[in-house]
Amino acid sequence: MARFAIGSLANMAVLNPRIQVSGAVPYLGSHLEIRWEYVIGLFGGIILTHLVLFLSAILAIRKVAVKDDSFLAIARLLLPLLDALGGEGTLLQSKELAKVIQAKTRGEGLVVGPKLVEGCGQPRYSMGIGKDVPLRQEWPDHRHPAGTYV
Repeated sequence: MARFAIGSLANMAVLNPRIQVSGAVPYLGSHLEIRWEYVIGLFGGIILTHLVLFLSAILAIRKVAVKDDSFLAIARLLLPLLDALGGEGTLLQSKELAKVIQAKTRGEGLVVGPKLVEGCGQPRYSMGIGKDVPLRQEWPDHRHPAGTYV
């Protein structure tokens, strides 16, 4: 098969006439011209936009109080909730525990939010759960009050 292919090409080279074709010279299919001032402006705009968004996110979240998420901090936060149980309920599952707490609080419900810590010169707040925590509607502008959270 290979001999036939080579033979047909050799026969074509001998028998076919050579034709001179006039025309254009081969040219480049595509040409890329980069205007660097536009590229630098585009990349600079992207970086500047990211910087502005990053700084605005930092400004928006700087007032968020983040509590420590250790088990002791969570236990301290939930302590007022478990005070309603007294000495019982240590072996209950979570749904059973919720039913007992609801029965003990007579369905009044508990509030999660900031409580004012007394005895400090400046306003200091701690996050708490209980009946003595003021509702959000009772705070000025319905927002968490300004101050230090401990």
